[in-house]
Amino acid sequence: MPARLLPAAVLRLATAVVVAVALSVGFATAAFAVTNDYHPTQVSRDFSTSVGGWTGSSETVGLLCLPPLTCPTATTAYVANGGTGGAGDGFLRSTFSGVAGVVGTSRTEWTSPTFTYNGAGGSTPDSVFFTMDRRVDAAALLALVSGARYRVFLDDQTSHTTLKVLDRAATQQPTWASVTAATVVPGDLTVGHDYKLRIQTDIDALVGVLPAGTFDYDNVLLRASKADPSPTDTDGDGVPDSSDNCPSVANPGQADTDGDGIGDACDAVPATDTDGDGIPDSSDNCPTVSNPGQADTDGDGIGDACENPPTGPDTDGDGVLDSTDNCVNVPNPSQTDTDGDGIGDACDSTPGGPDTDGDGVPNVPDNCDTNPNPGQADSDGDGIGDACDSTPYGPDTDGDGTPDGKDNCKTAANPGQADTDHDGIGDACDTTPYGPASSTCQGVPAFVQDGSVKGDRLRGSAAGDRIRGAEGDDRVLGRAGNDCLKGGAGKDTMRGQAGRDVISGNAGRDILTGETEGDVMRGQRGDDLLKGGRGKDRLLGGAGKDRLLGGSEGDLLLGASDNDRIVGGGGKDVLSGGKGNDMILAADGHRDIVRCGGGRDRVVVDAKDQVSVSCEVVVVRRR
Repeated sequence: MPARLLPAAVLRLATAVVVAVALSVGFATAAFAVTNDYHPTQVSRDFSTSVGGWTGSSETVGLLCLPPLTCPTATTAYVANGGTGGAGDGFLRSTFSGVAGVVGTSRTEWTSPTFTYNGAGGSTPDSVFFTMDRRVDAAALLALVSGARYRVFLDDQTSHTTLKVLDRAATQQPTWASVTAATVVPGDLTVGHDYKLRIQTDIDALVGVLPAGTFDYDNVLLRASKADPSPTDTDGDGVPDSSDNCPSVANPGQADTDGDGIGDACDAVPATDTDGDGIPDSSDNCPTVSNPGQADTDGDGIGDACENPPTGPDTDGDGVLDSTDNCVNVPNPSQTDTDGDGIGDACDSTPGGPDTDGDGVPNVPDNCDTNPNPGQADSDGDGIGDACDSTPYGPDTDGDGTPDGKDNCKTAANPGQADTDHDGIGDACDTTPYGPASSTCQGVPAFVQDGSVKGDRLRGSAAGDRIRGAEGDDRVLGRAGNDCLKGGAGKDTMRGQAGRDVISGNAGRDILTGETEGDVMRGQRGDDLLKGGRGKDRLLGGAGKDRLLGGSEGDLLLGASDNDRIVGGGGKDVLSGGKGNDMILAADGHRDIVRCGGGRDRVVVDAKDQVSVSCEVVVVRRR
């Protein structure tokens, strides 16, 4: 699962918060003497006629958006109709939609008005629990994002501390349902302090188009209760009168043989159970021999335990009595009935049912029983044959006129199905539409210089050039223009200089340097050094142990499969490790985004940086 980004400062404090969460809330047999509900105002709990003083807000955390894509939207709104009470009953709603950036979190929060917590009757309660109703209509959204959660906090307005009450993964729930109640340690709340309830909804996203999704909340309740210290127990059998099936006569085991709700100790006529199988004789189909399951194979009202073997004819001798046989005269021991008409296949002249459309396929297996579809073609795999399916290739999610079953870019309009690098991913969805090696080199003239087997010094012109080294240790200088520089098998040194350049290493230990504008540098099989310049550069490591050094602006630095060293420069950088044990240095005073990969990574960051929870060792440097 892709990493979810959290502030580094939060990571340092994560272990300081202790929250007790129970799968269910049980109540003791003793009655509660005092119960207080919070928020104290009814409308602030059920939102029946208004928002009840709650306020909504939204934000994006650590979100990087790439043109022409746009950032996602997260909004909050009160809906006055369609809550758990039906028409005329309101609820709170959080909505997410739009196109996500490279990484980030979209968040909404609902915050209640302030209330004074008085425990249960002004004293610390015996139990506190939280619950609410939720409804989630976001199946398409949840299928695309890397994570979605909803959390509930109690913010102490007096001591300025926060207690997490509930933290659950968000799943599709199209109808109203109560969340499993969460218990709160009574001592974690202070009687007399002012509090606010806060409901937070987070969506973590990578690159992709996000459909809209809604998250609804209703009946938000925090309940504090104090039990009656001395419930009444008239007969002294340890069972309170309120739940005792015989309150005046001791009956500690609550035995009730005939199941009439009156304990045996009080029941003037307890049921007789001669065979002791738990079934009273009056309803036992075999009262003298234990038959707790009341099995009666031939359905004659006499339990099998009293009737050995069970009687009843078996005309066809297939081991199934006539009383239950779906094919009495022809053996059909498996009782197969393909078309479900109650006639076993062994007796049924049309075991697959009729063939309404006459295509040679009976109705039961036919995926289109009203129109001939002899080959049973079902292009979109939805179980409806193409001959009957109004959308045989599935829906058209992006509305570009090409159904999903044929669309090379289902989530972004790509009507011409352009796929420049022929990788099966349409250009509208492809982050590298010109292929992994060439990036933005399209449109540059043919190679104007090729190196030889010896070490060469190759210089470009003032226009956009293509220069390719060979087997030697080459020195390549692009000069002005948007150049495409590619190394050979040797240890190459390549500099882009002016222009938006694409620089690729090869098998040797190469040095790739961007200069004045946003460049793309790719390491390959060697242990390479990639250095950004003054523009917004993209530095992509290769198979070796690479060093990636960011420049003066916000760069994208991505490690690969080996142990890399990744250093951010000036600007708001995105730094990501690969599969190796990487060292990532981002303590540069800017608000950077740091992601870790599969190895054991070590990260040095500022407190303001956004750090993936997958990073194993995090050192926060204070300034």
